[in-house]
Amino acid sequence: MRIQKNFVLFCYMNTIGLTKFQNILNALSSRVTLNIYFWVLMLLIKMPDADDQTAYPKMFYYGMMVFYLSFFAVLAYVNNLVLMPKFFFKGKRLLYVLLAIVMVFVVSYAYTFFMKYMSEVFPSFDTMQTSIVMSPVSNDMSFNGVINDIDTYFNLMIIWVLVFSLLGYYHHNSAKVKTMQQLISSHQEAELNFLKNQLNPHFLFNTLNNLYALTLKKSDEAPEAILKLSSVLRYVLYEADTKLVSFDQEKEIIQAYIDIEMLRIQDSPKIQFSITSDGSYNVPPLIWLPILENVFKHTRVVRDMEINFQLSIQNNKLRMFAKNNFAHASKIANNEKGGIGLDNLKKRLALLYPNQFHINQLVEDNYFSIEVTIDKLS
Repeated sequence: MRIQKNFVLFCYMNTIGLTKFQNILNALSSRVTLNIYFWVLMLLIKMPDADDQTAYPKMFYYGMMVFYLSFFAVLAYVNNLVLMPKFFFKGKRLLYVLLAIVMVFVVSYAYTFFMKYMSEVFPSFDTMQTSIVMSPVSNDMSFNGVINDIDTYFNLMIIWVLVFSLLGYYHHNSAKVKTMQQLISSHQEAELNFLKNQLNPHFLFNTLNNLYALTLKKSDEAPEAILKLSSVLRYVLYEADTKLVSFDQEKEIIQAYIDIEMLRIQDSPKIQFSITSDGSYNVPPLIWLPILENVFKHTRVVRDMEINFQLSIQNNKLRMFAKNNFAHASKIANNEKGGIGLDNLKKRLALLYPNQFHINQLVEDNYFSIEVTIDKLS
């Protein structure tokens, strides 16, 4: 018992450790952290220029680098976090361009003015070494003097904003596409669940009718049928609530369903069922149900019943075939035979295997046949 407790504690501690490690990895790859990496890299690229500036304290010199770099950070974040979301992505693109130009002009003017100011305050301090953009400036700190020296800084900052605008546009579109994919996936999953939920009550209704008929006859086969129904319902409720299930599991439930239906039918050489595969496969649950439901439903009133049902998987290709005789050809011809079951089957396959499945139906004399193929299961 003590060993078991120690083992459980060991597993628990390992789980906590893995969770913390995963949280650290997530933090290191977050968007905020990636931004920090970028600005640190920019600073490291600029730092070799400071090798010959030994006359000044390194903290002061590096502090100047960070200060100059902050102008470019302001451009990047104001553009991507304020201007683009509020104007560009909302269709106000001309206004965005005007505001971006004004922003670049104000920031480049402040940048140029500050370089002139530093040269005035510290005549021996080479501001060009710390500047992100290396272009000489005069000592004229008037408005016209700043404008005369602003060209290089303004042009480079325009390019800087353009690059970040392209990155912001790419990120916005990527996030939009990802959101759309998630919505489509959620919609498809909800629709698949809806279609399966439509099938289940139909199946239960038909099966209960069979049990009712057996109980009226006080048949000894009723308890066995109830057990089989229990196993089928357990499968539908707890096992089939996934996109794919193993074919072996599905085969057992198909056989149980057939056994339930055959309790009310006298066995005959004209009634044949075949369920085979050449390996282990995963298949969508219950895709066979609407076909078997229709087979049994429309042969109940036929005296000389004929049924041929085949489900096979070979080389990753699924084929399902059913043929049965019926009493009222007009209903078949008017597509009343399939009901919602076959319609839902088509919708499910269209969602699961788009352009990879085929359904062919044929009405000939007093026979109805249907063939369903899935070209590639996985």
